[in-house]
Amino acid sequence: MLLFDTGKKLEQAFTREQFDALVDVLEKRDGSLATSQELTAVKTELKADIAELRQETAEKLTAIKTELKADIAEIDARLRETELRLQKEIVQIRSEMQKVKYDMLKWQLGVGLAIIAVVAKGFGWIGF
Repeated sequence: MLLFDTGKKLEQAFTREQFDALVDVLEKRDGSLATSQELTAVKTELKADIAELRQETAEKLTAIKTELKADIAEIDARLRETELRLQKEIVQIRSEMQKVKYDMLKWQLGVGLAIIAVVAKGFGWIGF
């Protein structure tokens, strides 16, 4: 509905028929239709908002990429460190296994010789 002052001004500016037609159109419109200027203004605002959101998104994406690259570099460094440590441990374990292998061989030879000596003594092959 038109405001009283606005209605009086329009009534004076138009003929009675024109004023009635204008009032009918405006009442049917009831604020639901927008003028082309309003649409252009909304469109401009939306374009500005979209551009701002794109800029913010690009900035956030760049920050996330930077963080991810730093995290990946840190993980790579830790992985290399762990790999070197494991290689050292593997070399150490292999050398310990070689030592144990030779110690076991010595013990087997010693026990074998002891058994042979006991058997030889039992059969009287050795005279002590």
